[in-house]
Amino acid sequence: MNEKWKGYRRAISDKRSGGDTKKNIKEVSTLIVHRMKPVPVGKLKRYEPAQPRDFIDFSSYSKLTLKNVKDACEKFYGEAAGSCDVFYDVLGPSCSLDEQLSGMKFFRVRFVKPSEISNKPMSSSNETNRMSSKRENDSVKSVLFSKPVTSKRKRTSVLTSKQPCPQNSMPTSISIGDLLNAGKLVIPTEEKEVPLILESFNIKHGIWLKQTPLTFRMQLQKFADGGFRNAFKAYTTENDATKMWVIKKFKATAWEVCGPRYEMTLEQHTRKQVQMHTAAKAITVKCVTRPGFRENWFTYQTIFFSILDGEPVTVEPFVDGAFIKYLNNDGVPCKVRNDLNFMYEKAEALTHFSYQESDEKLLLVDLQGSGYTLYDPEIATADELQQNENERYFCAGNLNETAFTNFFDAHKCNIYCRLLGLKEVELEDPSVNP
Repeated sequence: MNEKWKGYRRAISDKRSGGDTKKNIKEVSTLIVHRMKPVPVGKLKRYEPAQPRDFIDFSSYSKLTLKNVKDACEKFYGEAAGSCDVFYDVLGPSCSLDEQLSGMKFFRVRFVKPSEISNKPMSSSNETNRMSSKRENDSVKSVLFSKPVTSKRKRTSVLTSKQPCPQNSMPTSISIGDLLNAGKLVIPTEEKEVPLILESFNIKHGIWLKQTPLTFRMQLQKFADGGFRNAFKAYTTENDATKMWVIKKFKATAWEVCGPRYEMTLEQHTRKQVQMHTAAKAITVKCVTRPGFRENWFTYQTIFFSILDGEPVTVEPFVDGAFIKYLNNDGVPCKVRNDLNFMYEKAEALTHFSYQESDEKLLLVDLQGSGYTLYDPEIATADELQQNENERYFCAGNLNETAFTNFFDAHKCNIYCRLLGLKEVELEDPSVNP
C-alpha cells in the first residue's frame, strides 16, 4: 500500500511539472544556433550576436542533450572541445542540465575557456566576492549566474489573486541622456495614420513577396534628407511594443532631373533600390558565413517597397546611433577618425570581398550607417548596361568603372582581407596596352 501511495505521488508530481522532462526532449535533425559574443556588454550585461543564426546538422546524434548540442556546435564552428557555453537568454544564465533545453526554439552559444563556464548556480557570497574582483570576466559571470541579493523591508500591501499584477512599462535600457530629456517639455509632432502594404524582394527566386498590411503613424515633418530623398520617422505599435521605422520618399525636383536620363519610372527605380539593398545584405551574409571567419561584421536590415499617397517609397527599420560614412559611392574610402581605423579596414575588406565573390563583376560601395548596421548602399558594376538590353544595372549611383578604379587605387589589403582569403588586385596601366 505504501509503494502504491509513493507511485501516486510521483505521478501527480510529474503531471504538475509537465511530466518526465527527459522523455519530453525531442529528437531533432537540425539545430538553429545563434552564436553570441563571448563577453556581455552595456549596463545590463547583455550578450550581443556575433553573426547571423546558423543551421547545424544534428542528424548524427540520437538525443537532444546539452552535451550533444555543445559537441555539435564545437565541431561546426571549429572550436576547442569543452569551450561551448549554451545559455538561456541574452542575460544568461548558462545551461547545466538537459531539462533546461526544453522549449528552446533556438540555442544561444558562446565560446570561452572551459574554466569560465559555470555548471552550477553561485551563492550570494560568491557574487559579493566576484563583484569585488577587478577582472571584467569574473564580474560579468557573477552577475549572470548568481542568485539575486535581496534586502528585507516592511511589507505595505498584499496582492490577492483577483488583483492585477502591476506591469513594468519602462523600456529595458534607457540612457542618462534620455532620462534627462524626459524632464523637458516635448511637443507632439504632427503625424498621420498611413496603412501600407509592404513588399520584400526574394533575391534567390527573383520575386516580390507581399507582407501583411501594417498601419503606421508617420510624422509629417521630415527628420533627414539626402541628395535625392526625404526621410520621415514612423512607428507601429503591437502588443504595447513600439517599433520605429523610416519612410523615404523621392524629392520631386530630384527625379525630374535624373529620371529621364535613366529611362525608367520612379517606381522602377525605387524597386531597384530595394533589390540592390537585398543584394548588399546577401553579400554581407556570405562574408560572415565564410568558414573560419569569426569577426564582428557589418549587416543590412531588410527593407521594403510600398506605395504611399500614390508615390513609391521605401520602408525600413530605424537605426539609432551616430552616422558614420566608411566608403563613398565613387569608391573612395573615408578615413576621418583614427579611433575607427579598424572599422574602415573592415569596410574596405567588405568591398574587396564583393569584388572577388562576384567574379570581378560588381563592387559594394557607399558603405554608411551606425556601427555595424549599414543602410543606403550603392553597387557599382563593371558593365554599366545589361548585355543585349538597354537597362542600367542597379540604380543612379552606379558609377561603374570610376568606382572600381578609385577603390583599388586607394585600397591596400589589410588583416581582414587576409582573414577572408582575398587576393590583392593590381590595376593595369592603360598606357601599356592601349
